[in-house]
Amino acid sequence: MLYLGLMSGTSMDGIDAAVIETDGRSRVNTLAGLTERYDDSFHHLLKYAEKIAHNLQGDPVKINREFLPRLKQQLSSAAFISMEDYFLKKFNRPLSYKHLAQASALLHLNTARRLLFHARLSQHHLHAVGYHGQTLFHDPAKRTTLQMANAHTISAGLNTTVVYDFRSQDVALGGQGAPLAPIYHRALALRDSLYPVAVINIGGIANVSFIDSDSLEGVCGFDTGPGNTLCDHYLKKQTHGKILFDKDGHYSEKGRLHEDLMAALYKDERLQAYLNKTGPKSLDVNDFQLPSEFFNASISQADACYTLLNFTAELIKKNLVSHPVIPRGVIVCGGGSNNPTLIKLLKEKIERPVYTAQEKGWHSDTLEAELMAYLAARRLQNLPTSLPAMTGVARALSCGKVLTAL
Repeated sequence: MLYLGLMSGTSMDGIDAAVIETDGRSRVNTLAGLTERYDDSFHHLLKYAEKIAHNLQGDPVKINREFLPRLKQQLSSAAFISMEDYFLKKFNRPLSYKHLAQASALLHLNTARRLLFHARLSQHHLHAVGYHGQTLFHDPAKRTTLQMANAHTISAGLNTTVVYDFRSQDVALGGQGAPLAPIYHRALALRDSLYPVAVINIGGIANVSFIDSDSLEGVCGFDTGPGNTLCDHYLKKQTHGKILFDKDGHYSEKGRLHEDLMAALYKDERLQAYLNKTGPKSLDVNDFQLPSEFFNASISQADACYTLLNFTAELIKKNLVSHPVIPRGVIVCGGGSNNPTLIKLLKEKIERPVYTAQEKGWHSDTLEAELMAYLAARRLQNLPTSLPAMTGVARALSCGKVLTAL
């Protein structure tokens, strides 16, 4: 059966879409994938929404009520009017939190339609869609996670069943709600006979999947620390929003390590508490703040970016060496796999072969969209999508709300 997956990650830079053929178990075949970037204004609008959601502790009622007043507080009068004009012209509706969710879903729908067109597939070929939505807040300690989504827009637009909200049930029952990827990484590792293997997914947050054997009991995973988020945040702040990320290692490749900046990063008390916890464990992009030392005029942008990527690589290594089963190799996927500087640092630090997902024939740019499609297939068969060794939930769960097409 064919499933379409839609994903927008914590970097909030765009939408990934993929169509896979799967039985929800070990048979997986990727048919097509597509990545489309948000324009800068929509990206900034999502980041503002994330900040508002964080300040309101992910309460959807408060966010819906206070979104516009709080957005107005964050922007100058001219910038606020410009944002309202942008939204009205692009989406033909006034700016509000409800309309932002609808607009986000509409962009997902359009990406899905373009993917089907390029793949020469019809929506009638699809058994279902797995739709993640946009994470705005994640705090499992408070049993709260919020993914902004409008599944009705997707279901009506494609006339198909949509599975969504994969995290909230897990979090409500005491799990971390993340990572969800290990169960799909297991399917790929089984298909390609790669286990034992570690799969590192580097988005805004970095997480690791350990596939130690061919059984579900041989799967575990957790977040290792910041992925691209600190470097992204630094560049956005330094360039006043003109540069959103270190594309192709443009900045970091020229940099050198600053040990004093590394020491400043390790002083973060929340980081130390997190590192001392055993998995399963998860993070939110707002769990980390850049030390003020990074904005010293004597620190070049190249050195700052290199040091931040070194920090990401070092935390990944710390988590790998603590695992009791030694993997045959390490596969890196997600946006971070496209940064040559980060891959070079990982290869220098990790004493096992390191490959990018592309080198293993996996589709790195759309792997998380494939995951959403795979989770939809499992949910519709009541197969587990969350496992105790992945999220820390007490028992295996089949998570996700199902919206059946009319």
